[in-house]
Amino acid sequence: LSSQYSTRICSQEKELVMWGRIRRRRKGIADHVFHRQISLATKFATTTTTTTAAASTATSSKETEYDNWLRHLRKPYNLLCVEDILKFERRGHILTRDLFADNHILAIREEIAKEFDEKLLEAYQHRCEVELGSEIGRGVQSPEEGEQLLRSKGIDVPFLQLFNLWKSSESNENIKKLVLSPRLAQIAASLLGSKSVCIYQDSLFVKRPGDGDTQWHSDLNLAPLDTNKFVTVWIPLTEIKKNTTGLRFASGSHRDFSLGHWWDKSQRSNWDLSDRYVVEDYGAIPLGSASWHHGWVLHTASGVPLINKKIKRQNRAIPSTSSSKSWSLGRAAFAISYFSGDGDSCVLPRSQRKKRMDSEDSRSYSSWLKGIPDGMSIGIDNPHPELPCVFEIDGNCLHSSGVSEGGGQLLGPEEVEL
Repeated sequence: LSSQYSTRICSQEKELVMWGRIRRRRKGIADHVFHRQISLATKFATTTTTTTAAASTATSSKETEYDNWLRHLRKPYNLLCVEDILKFERRGHILTRDLFADNHILAIREEIAKEFDEKLLEAYQHRCEVELGSEIGRGVQSPEEGEQLLRSKGIDVPFLQLFNLWKSSESNENIKKLVLSPRLAQIAASLLGSKSVCIYQDSLFVKRPGDGDTQWHSDLNLAPLDTNKFVTVWIPLTEIKKNTTGLRFASGSHRDFSLGHWWDKSQRSNWDLSDRYVVEDYGAIPLGSASWHHGWVLHTASGVPLINKKIKRQNRAIPSTSSSKSWSLGRAAFAISYFSGDGDSCVLPRSQRKKRMDSEDSRSYSSWLKGIPDGMSIGIDNPHPELPCVFEIDGNCLHSSGVSEGGGQLLGPEEVEL
């Protein structure tokens, strides 16, 4: 249509020029008036054609970008070395650089942001459940109500969180393929020294301007699993700049079984672990890199200051600072947790759950924990549909298992683009 319209404009242009010549001779009308008409008409036709072509190119480019992204998820990560594995064993955390291309992260961030905006009420309900109790949290009817309720209680919100987007994102296969990708599962298996790994959960963390610090905690204190082989990859969706940090880790704390803090939940906000451990972070983290930490390692994250410090947090506008549009002003990250599927991970007995566990993540595991007997092993020999085994080492052959709907098998050496 735009091409036909351009042809018609060219024909009109000729007519206008001819008509202009006649009128100039007869009435002395200025020549520039007609040429301006021609210029405006031609400009409109050119803009229409260019806009149509640009839209078509953008759609094609986006499809190509996702094709590259999905193929990338099947490529093995060859930068992990023995030194990294030893560092993870000793310190409990490492940073993998160039895990993804930055444009891949920008593409998947767009998909995750849509999910966050659609599930914003769910994020507020969860935060209110954690801070004020499950009954109050479930009664929240809107994000505005949730924010006002938290403010009225003077609660310093550390972040908003969503769980298991790979399960709930039925219309978004790209998130599912990221969570179930062999590329990430391969690294998890290498760090844990396991022949197979299973997905425990994924989590989206959003820190908005004005949100406070995350308390010191370890992931396994939030999970109903009895295992020592548990690892989480923390993927920044926003660039971690030089004057800020991602997660901060108490190095070696995953090997300190005498730490009484693990059992004293009430004192977490007052912990000062600098005398007991070396507290480390990775400073600026570019898009495409990610940190990994052991399930028992203690870690925290600093808050995000308000852009305008004169504005109190209580006066902060709700929709604008809670939606994904404000992520560039705050901090967002997507985390995926794995556990060993070799038969050395089982369901924590109820008596131990009450003693050890914090129920903050109950929304994540409540659907699958019901009806499972205490001590039941979960793994490749006894799989659970909500905790799929996503990677297995079969002799010298690396392949993904049970992820036909996810990332597929790792590419062989002859298929990998160098």
